[in-house]
Amino acid sequence: MQEESEEEPKLKYERLSNGVTEILQKDAASCMTVHDKFLALGTHYGKVYLLDVQGNITQKFDVVSM
Repeated sequence: MQEESEEEPKLKYERLSNGVTEILQKDAASCMTVHDKFLALGTHYGKVYLLDVQGNITQKFDVVSM
């Protein structure tokens, strides 16, 4: 019997910088979702950031609970 060796899938990634570095110096990420054209990052302090795929902040929202 001949064994087939399967090659592990390779993950391609790039480290996010720019606005993400700035955000994570002051706050911690609590959730994130990814789209082909943007990222949405939520933080523990209740802020939601929309970022482009390079990590630049395009919009910022403050979520206020009452």
